[in-house]
Amino acid sequence: MTRLKSPTPQFGTCAAVFLIAALLASCSSAPKVPEGIFDARNKAAEFAKMGDTFMAKAQFAQALQYYSDALKANSAVDDLAGVAASHASMGRAYLAAGETDAARLEYQASLEYARFAGLTSAQSVATAGLGEIAFTLGAKEEALAAFEEAVTLATAGGKAAAKAAKDGKPLAVALHDKAVAKASLG
Repeated sequence: MTRLKSPTPQFGTCAAVFLIAALLASCSSAPKVPEGIFDARNKAAEFAKMGDTFMAKAQFAQALQYYSDALKANSAVDDLAGVAASHASMGRAYLAAGETDAARLEYQASLEYARFAGLTSAQSVATAGLGEIAFTLGAKEEALAAFEEAVTLATAGGKAAAKAAKDGKPLAVALHDKAVAKASLG
């Protein structure tokens, strides 16, 4: 009498793993990648770009609307870097429009989100923005201190952080602001 061989143990193990994976994938409580996360981030980036376009034209109300839309899109997917950037952009628009109190609130919010996320380059941007407000209001020493802190933050992560921060733009801005503040102090 001939006996049939049972499948190899490896085949049985692979089949069991596949069956468990299929069951988990069909389970409604299994963690899933949120649908639309990339769409929301792309939409936020589009809004920010449109805001930048209106900033370049000195149309601050329109820029603020697009930055606000970017903030909502970034908040919807818990993109802390995007939220920090949106607040900083809104701060820049408010400052350009001469609304220093509103600008301060936005830069402080940006700084808080950047600290929470551990993003030194975003912290640098927000700190430089707060320095620009101080400089605008005539507090040159306070502004210089903020710009020096912004430079330190921009260089905290080394070359990798500078590259991640769009080719070191936060550092360039902080260095420029620091130089202007020093020159104004004599």
